[in-house]
Amino acid sequence: MRDQESVDFFCDEGSEEPEAFSLAADPVATFSNVLTMCHLTPFVMAARVPKLFAETGTYSPFARDETRLAVVEKIGAAIEGGVSFQIQLGASFLAFQAAVLEGKFAPNAYLRGFGELPSSAMEPFVARLRANADRLA
Repeated sequence: MRDQESVDFFCDEGSEEPEAFSLAADPVATFSNVLTMCHLTPFVMAARVPKLFAETGTYSPFARDETRLAVVEKIGAAIEGGVSFQIQLGASFLAFQAAVLEGKFAPNAYLRGFGELPSSAMEPFVARLRANADRLA
């Protein structure tokens, strides 16, 4: 049988969730990002390929604006997504450590902070994909 201190430590019976875990995961946002990528990627590729093909006749690599944009945007989104992922991961770990040091460890709240990782990593890709769809439309 557990005593009251261990119940308080694990935040099991009726105690409030610690405020340190305000890193709310939103599975709907993650799913929406995935669906947006699945929907807009073929459109952007179909709109971009004729422009890329037209640029093959240009000798100078500095005059190939669409090719440069295609490469630079993907590299920028990858770096931005990686940094966002690392920041969210660090915030989740710090929130976990703060809760443990306070004596309020709630595993479900701890895992919810990590649920935000995919959404934060995909957000730069989705933002650039939407911007490309608007620009190429």
